[in-house]
Amino acid sequence: GQDLVLPAPFSHSLKPDQVRPFLPPNVSEQEISVRFRVGGERIKLMDESFHRSLKQCLQMWRIPPWYRHCVPLLYYRDELILVVGFSHRGIDNGESSKVA
Repeated sequence: GQDLVLPAPFSHSLKPDQVRPFLPPNVSEQEISVRFRVGGERIKLMDESFHRSLKQCLQMWRIPPWYRHCVPLLYYRDELILVVGFSHRGIDNGESSKVA
C-alpha cells in the first residue's frame, strides 16, 4: 500500500506496516481515514472496558489546548484507533506512547 501522508504541521507519513498492527486483518485502505478533532470523539484504550473521551486523553497526555485541533486522528471505518504521534487503542497504562 501507499504511505499515508499527514498534513502540516506533521512532517512525516505513516507506512502501511506502522498502521497495520492497529487494524483487524484483511482491511482495505479505503476503510482508513485521517480526520481532525471536532469534539465528542471517544477512544477505547487497551484493557479498559469503556471508551474515554478524546478530550480526557489529550489532557492526560498534556497536549496543549491550542495544539489539539491539529493532531491527526486515524479512523478505521468510524472507529478512532490512533492519535497519531501520541497513542493508540493498544495503550494499557494510560501513558503516552510514541507512534510514528
